[in-house]
Amino acid sequence: MDFSSIYSILVTLVFCISAISAVCDEEKLALCKGPMKDASSLFYRRKRDASNQLPECGSFDEVEKCMNKDDLLKSCQGTEEWLNSRTVLDSYLYMCGEGKQDTIASIDCFENGHISVIVNMCSEKFFNGAGEGSPCSEASKIPKCVEELVSQKCNPAAGATMGRIIEHSTKALREYLSC
Repeated sequence: MDFSSIYSILVTLVFCISAISAVCDEEKLALCKGPMKDASSLFYRRKRDASNQLPECGSFDEVEKCMNKDDLLKSCQGTEEWLNSRTVLDSYLYMCGEGKQDTIASIDCFENGHISVIVNMCSEKFFNGAGEGSPCSEASKIPKCVEELVSQKCNPAAGATMGRIIEHSTKALREYLSC
């Protein structure tokens, strides 16, 4: 093997490595969520608008288009940013789509600050390893935990709705864990 052959292999290798590292632009993916930061932080603390809609869904449309442009989200599959982005995407797909009317109907409950505390508490049980099951079985307990506690604080309909929202938001985690 001569020098030109080695050089050719090295150039090809460098090209492949740079192509692989350029596949997932995690920074760009994180920027896509920008419009959602304000909307999601206000979700639990805001009042419905006069048309009884969810204004957050307008911001979500921008986020979804950005994440799906040039297969950005798909190219980052398996990374932490993919997991974070899919959590946002999956929950808002439900809240602004199939579950929109249930979310609107339960918004009075969700406007109280205790909902975010409940979600965090149930999630921490999983992430801190409080359960005794496999990661998959523990992840599947998060929506049920949220549903039960929200039902106690508000009503069963709001609990069921929030449980479904969390079910959708943990979809990527369950995929990541191969559940």
